Amino acid sequence: MSNPAQNTPPASAEDNPADPKQLYRYDYTKLAPLAMIATLPKAEKPDIRWIMQCVQLSLQAVRNRLHWDDSLSYSDDDTAVVDLNHVGLGTVNLDAMPLHRVAPHETSELAPAQLERMTPEQLEVALPQEEEGPLTFSGDEHEPGLLSLLKTVAVVSRDFLQKGITNPLGILDAMLKKTDAKRSGRPTSLDDYARLFTTLERPWFADKFESDEVFAYLRVAGFNPMVLKRVATPGEKFPVTDEQLHVVLRDTGDNLAQAGAEGRLFLCDYAALAGVKNGNFPLGPKYCFAPLALFALPRSGSGPRRLHPVAIQCGQEPRAYPIFTPADGEAWKKAKLVVTVADFNHHELVSHLGLTHLLIGPIAIATHRCIPEAHPVSLLLRPHFEGTLSINDMAQATLVAPGHEVDKSLGGTIGASREVARDGLNSRPFNSLFLPEDLKARGVNDPALEYPYRDDALELWHAIEAWVTTYVKLYYRSDEEVRADRALQEWAAEIVSQDGARIPGFGDAGDGRIQSLAYLCRALTLLVFTASAQHAAVNAPQAGLMNYAPATPPAAYRAAPLSLSDSDNNDYLDYFPPLEMASLQMEFLHLLGGVVHTRLGRYERDWFKDAKVREPLARFQSKLEELEALITERNRTRFGPYPFLLPSRVPQSINI
Repeated sequence: MSNPAQNTPPASAEDNPADPKQLYRYDYTKLAPLAMIATLPKAEKPDIRWIMQCVQLSLQAVRNRLHWDDSLSYSDDDTAVVDLNHVGLGTVNLDAMPLHRVAPHETSELAPAQLERMTPEQLEVALPQEEEGPLTFSGDEHEPGLLSLLKTVAVVSRDFLQKGITNPLGILDAMLKKTDAKRSGRPTSLDDYARLFTTLERPWFADKFESDEVFAYLRVAGFNPMVLKRVATPGEKFPVTDEQLHVVLRDTGDNLAQAGAEGRLFLCDYAALAGVKNGNFPLGPKYCFAPLALFALPRSGSGPRRLHPVAIQCGQEPRAYPIFTPADGEAWKKAKLVVTVADFNHHELVSHLGLTHLLIGPIAIATHRCIPEAHPVSLLLRPHFEGTLSINDMAQATLVAPGHEVDKSLGGTIGASREVARDGLNSRPFNSLFLPEDLKARGVNDPALEYPYRDDALELWHAIEAWVTTYVKLYYRSDEEVRADRALQEWAAEIVSQDGARIPGFGDAGDGRIQSLAYLCRALTLLVFTASAQHAAVNAPQAGLMNYAPATPPAAYRAAPLSLSDSDNNDYLDYFPPLEMASLQMEFLHLLGGVVHTRLGRYERDWFKDAKVREPLARFQSKLEELEALITERNRTRFGPYPFLLPSRVPQSINI
């Protein structure tokens, strides 16, 4: 059966005042020279369900802050109370609401998915129908349960929506600014950071983050497990010795040449950060780094083996930066901190912002502009673009703008950080991003390497690929039909065009032409996977792994050690962020990593009106249920939990 929309001529702006090419226009100045949406169409703005999640998570952050000190913002009976008069809502008693403790590796009592399951009728019950005055919520007025919490959250959310406050960080800030509870200054011990967490949970490794086992495991099951690559040798710029390998593996019969030949050497190279200018906003000098870190697998062992950290060089130039190993005591701890800072910055700017948000956003614009809404490809993709243009527009205006969260938190200047994100996208042609090819290019396919991200991501990739391929083949039977689809070819050309999406390397030959049915299936698989699973893999860990400053600092507050004696002259605690920066990190990442709006495979009722789609969609949904059980079982025996690719926690789209 041929594509029913392939011969539909495009409408002109004169024929249609709501012409998508007028509604969805490119802007190349907001995050120059990348393509962004010029003006956000009304249809792309957030809905009440999404705002309710932002409000719920913000209230959790507020409650955590109010419990810092019994003398701060508390009522006479020592319950946490927040004054929301500044948004017209009076006083809300947070402890009377079932705002559970949030464990990042467990399913919460009120998971975001429960909000998603609310029908329009239930939301009507939750939302008050008449304008009300200031509201007071107490434990006596509302019995514990989902509906009472939903009513409270819905009232707050409605007010934000009416006031036009839809930026998630704006919602968080509006709620936090009236609490009066603050922590500032330098820590006196690491315990000061732990005390910031009263009702929020720290990461699973919070009490053992300094261990080499955790440090190595986070390269394969952390927030940025896309950097690791296999190498035959550390290379000239990283002159590690056999003796250093011997000490780590406790095997004098092993050597670098043998380990490299056997595929047991792995490198994390943060050269992408080498040009970053160190920042000083808002609390003085801070640092970003471009280190190299070498890892190895031992010779012996059955089944998947865990990485061992061998050596770290805190910069790209060996003449300037010495090599540290686990034998170097506190200097080694500081070197690991340097790598973690680099990993944090690379994650946020390249793996997260560059290769998910800034990749999918321009393609979403091109899809709206070039492919009619009734076209099968548009029907497939649009649910996976929900909220992306909105969150990207808000991010460029606030999150990654001067003076805001990224500028405050990360190690470099905001200009340098934005440049890293831009280069991160432009340095990766679209066709290099297919997951199987990326894993092969990095040399990390060997099952001897324990690699939870790889194993779970591949399961989701193959499930999405099977669904997309079956769906596409309902409408295209041959390469010729693909090549003859005018809308599809216009879309592909616009994706690579400098007057369009400016995404490099799209098309069979990377030239903006789709020549084969096979490539169309693969390209659509990558788009759906990136918008759902890949974004979940880099977004959700912000709340689950990245919110505890000493374990995952966004910046260091001392330069990298240049020798053992230099390390001795700088106190370990001085490297960590001030408490106000740690609080900021905890709260805004709890929000950004906590929103799970929509769910992979769960399309709106009757979204696909073609009856032929029902059976393959049901198979896809059934496969996702199987993967839920499989990944849950895998997590029972892993060194640490890796829940971020559980299908139940993977949204359809990049909407936060």
